[in-house]
Amino acid sequence: MDGIARRSRFGFVVLSIFLISYSILTFEIVLTRIFSVMVSYHFVFAIVSFALLGLGVGGMMLHRWRRLFSMTSYSTHAVLFAMLIIVAVISIILLPIYKSDALEDLGFWIYLLLATSPFFFAGLTIAEIFQRFAERSSLLYGADLLGATLGALTVVPLLNALGGVNAAFTVAGIALLSALILGWSQRKLPRVSLSLAVATMLAVAVLQILGIVGEVPVAKTPDKDMYHMLKNPKYPAEVVESRWSAFGRTDLVRSDSLPNEMVIFVDGAAGASMYNLDAIRSDPSQSAHLKFHFGEYFPFFFLEENEKDNALIIGPGGGRDVVVALLGGVKSITAVEVNPEVVQIVKDYEDFNGGIYTRLPNVQIVVGEGRNYLRSTETKYDLIMLALPITKSSLSVEGYALTENYLFTVEAISDYLDHLTPEGRMVIVAHDDAEIYRLITLTIKAFGKRDVNQPDAMKHLYTMASGRMPTIVIKNQPYDEEGAKKRHERIHK
Repeated sequence: MDGIARRSRFGFVVLSIFLISYSILTFEIVLTRIFSVMVSYHFVFAIVSFALLGLGVGGMMLHRWRRLFSMTSYSTHAVLFAMLIIVAVISIILLPIYKSDALEDLGFWIYLLLATSPFFFAGLTIAEIFQRFAERSSLLYGADLLGATLGALTVVPLLNALGGVNAAFTVAGIALLSALILGWSQRKLPRVSLSLAVATMLAVAVLQILGIVGEVPVAKTPDKDMYHMLKNPKYPAEVVESRWSAFGRTDLVRSDSLPNEMVIFVDGAAGASMYNLDAIRSDPSQSAHLKFHFGEYFPFFFLEENEKDNALIIGPGGGRDVVVALLGGVKSITAVEVNPEVVQIVKDYEDFNGGIYTRLPNVQIVVGEGRNYLRSTETKYDLIMLALPITKSSLSVEGYALTENYLFTVEAISDYLDHLTPEGRMVIVAHDDAEIYRLITLTIKAFGKRDVNQPDAMKHLYTMASGRMPTIVIKNQPYDEEGAKKRHERIHK
């Protein structure tokens, strides 16, 4: 009977390892989404590194920790792991570090320290369990791997259903369950730590009911356009709606200064305008900005009717590119957007935008990845349009040089050229000159694969800019001298 009891208790330990491993990996991924909204998406790599650091330090410090705190056990450490998930998330959201100029340089390190603390106790827990049951470590390791696998499989639907903050609290609940199971396996439940855990969960419930733990704030950083829009004292703005998904948080923002426009942000950056199509079509002053100050419209000044039969738009966001194509007279438009939340918001606000994704028979919206869609179709397009289709990673040349982008490679340019009609062209609006320089280089290499030398390849493209967001136009056929002169004169006008 004692052997059966021991096996039963070990089964509880295996289950606990499974749940702890699930909680570790899931919380790590949830943290990357929270930090992507709050600071910037490329800082998520630091989260992964510091999570591993916390786990490693916890395992390394086990012996010394047990000497200092001999009354604790792995079930106590598991409770502390669950508690600190909650404490870390609440602290990251509520501490005003993100808007403090004085703590601007130290703020992110404080966030990292808070985020690392739960992983330290998770490392202590797992290390001690493996030490106590070393002879059966293969079973423990299997449970560890299965828990991490389940975490990787379920974190996407968890984020889609609950959002970043509530997903983190759910993970904390699962981690607390694993602590209770561990206590049961030891035939004791540490009263102090259990009381602290229950008190923490009750505190979370109260904070949620009172609305104190709200949405993840957007930090005061140059990359967060949403922060600057909301904090502009001259033109007050407000968040109309926020939606979470595995892609990140999608926010719809409006301002009284823009009555016919709302802006969709993903993780507080990459703002995509959603226009009131009816207002733009009926009032020339509303369409003037798109026609005369947005480079994507510029090629339409020269297109013949047979050169705008159809268009493929990659990354239309809130529909600005679709509006440009409609104003330019394109007869059939296919728009491919990778973020389903952005598409759904535009559909839900059809009364504002004129049903740009729902009511227009010549506009087809597809949820998918642009190049993958392109490779799955044999359709040739007069126009392939991409306007800021990616989140800007950096405004510096050095930062962009370290960033790869699946939409902007030699192979991508070749794919676009292969899907253009003989008279077709692609129109790409970039963030800055660094992207334009890179696109010129990629285009020359793509034409080089078609046995077109560099001087001749340059005859297939031109660039222009009006302030920010320069534009490059790449044509399947070369421009003749007269066509180049017309565009040159129009640019100066």
